[in-house]
Amino acid sequence: MLNKQLFPLLLICIAVATAASIAAEDATVVTCSTVYSSLEPCLGYVLGGGLSVPSECCSGIKSLHRAARTTADRQRFCRCLKNVRSNATDTRISRASKLTGICKVNAFFKIRPDFDCSKQLFPLLLICIALAATATDAAVSCNTVYSNLEPCLGFVLNGGPTVPSACCNGLKSLLVAAGTTADRQSACKCIKSLASSANGVQIGRASQLPGICKANVPYQISPNVDCSKIT
Repeated sequence: MLNKQLFPLLLICIAVATAASIAAEDATVVTCSTVYSSLEPCLGYVLGGGLSVPSECCSGIKSLHRAARTTADRQRFCRCLKNVRSNATDTRISRASKLTGICKVNAFFKIRPDFDCSKQLFPLLLICIALAATATDAAVSCNTVYSNLEPCLGFVLNGGPTVPSACCNGLKSLLVAAGTTADRQSACKCIKSLASSANGVQIGRASQLPGICKANVPYQISPNVDCSKIT
């Protein structure tokens, strides 16, 4: 059974992050996990704004810009990240669009959601930071968490009369998947940094999901979890 301290974090994370696994049929050196990990330092600026962009954010953007060496690499990135576009708000996209200029990255483009994966990549790398963050190599990886909880994103972000059945299925599958202490602690470390970005309304909606989905997870949602104490 998933530890009651960890599962709230899995729900909090869907308020600000989503992801997709990269195409399995063709491995690449730079994976979705690499993208999210490299761009995680940009998350605070894109979600909340601020006076400055962290140097780590610019370093991550530049490293990813260099890493996408081939057309195949860029198109794989696109397929990996394209599903986040509809969840990025105009404000977040606007902030993301400033990053190449601020970071002095030689990538001239206009960020927009109607991109074609056969033609564009780098705008996606910036759009994704509005909704995605770091990853881990644990058996239950961030990619697994975000992919399973992605169907819940619309409800947590925007509310609505119903929760999709795919959301409930994802919640229940994560209860089963985090079978060891190492899995639970790794998942906790992966998503803990996102907790501070979720607002009270989003956390409130997330807290309703176990009851709505009839998932047996009694807990108090809180971002103040000590991952090392999860067993």
